[in-house]
Amino acid sequence: INTVNQYMDNIQPAVAAQVAKIVDAKSEEHEQILNKVALTTVGAEAKNMVQEAKTAAENTGVKAVEVMIVTLNAASSTVSTAEVKNTLDSKISNIEKRVEELSGIAAAASTSTPVKATEAKTAIDEAKALSSSGDFSLALDKIKESTELVRAVVALTVEAGSANSSTPTAVSNNSSTPQTTIKVQAQSAGG
Repeated sequence: INTVNQYMDNIQPAVAAQVAKIVDAKSEEHEQILNKVALTTVGAEAKNMVQEAKTAAENTGVKAVEVMIVTLNAASSTVSTAEVKNTLDSKISNIEKRVEELSGIAAAASTSTPVKATEAKTAIDEAKALSSSGDFSLALDKIKESTELVRAVVALTVEAGSANSSTPTAVSNNSSTPQTTIKVQAQSAGG
């Protein structure tokens, strides 16, 4: 993932958009797999490794979208405005789901955690508005901001959970599915 991320800047615009679409899809796939792995991972070192991989996948996906946005206006671009908007909206939706999952435990974790969760929700709302208005670069900036805030919420939640000697969990209350408990592990703060 890191190798792909490094080379995304050096691809010709005509090819870059196509590669970015593939990279984004694969990084999204890896994120989903890592989310499942994180739920069953035991041991602090293994959990940290999973979270580092998850962060790398997230960053690679964001970089792919960034390449799509940059190449959108290139004469030889093979990406459409609708594709970029749909990709951004998908990223926004995924982050929004993560914030909702974390909100259930954020209030109990610490005094600063609910503030970070609220800031993440605000950044998500701003990203939605910017994406709808076609300001994709600023929408991507808000996606990056909300992703960092989610990472901060996770870290604060885990930190507070460790202080209480319990594993924090987030409860997803989706009306179409039975209630699910999700373990929350710390994510790498590095980007």
